[in-house]
Amino acid sequence: MTQGLSVFVLLVGVAFSGCYEDSLPIVVVPDDVVDAIGTIHESTVATYIIITHSGERFLPQNMSEDFRQDGLEVIFSGRTVPVSSNERLLWIPIVLSNIDTRSKRFD
Repeated sequence: MTQGLSVFVLLVGVAFSGCYEDSLPIVVVPDDVVDAIGTIHESTVATYIIITHSGERFLPQNMSEDFRQDGLEVIFSGRTVPVSSNERLLWIPIVLSNIDTRSKRFD
């Protein structure tokens, strides 16, 4: 009976070994963003987000100082940053590959 209990404890230990927070699956939301149109908004001091016309909210990880202007309309592309499935963020982190003022792109 002790050997059966040892095997049971070993199996339970193996079953729960993958349940640490670090082993949670990575989820990317949404897919790559290409030529999205949005407006820059100052969220908090020195934190700027882009809100698209469809209401998506992006937090650029690499936006230059030139674009940190509240109310500036931009067109941008980039890759969203993976977040784990247990994270709940107000904004979708994004690494910009291209950003330009909307007026320059359509003149």
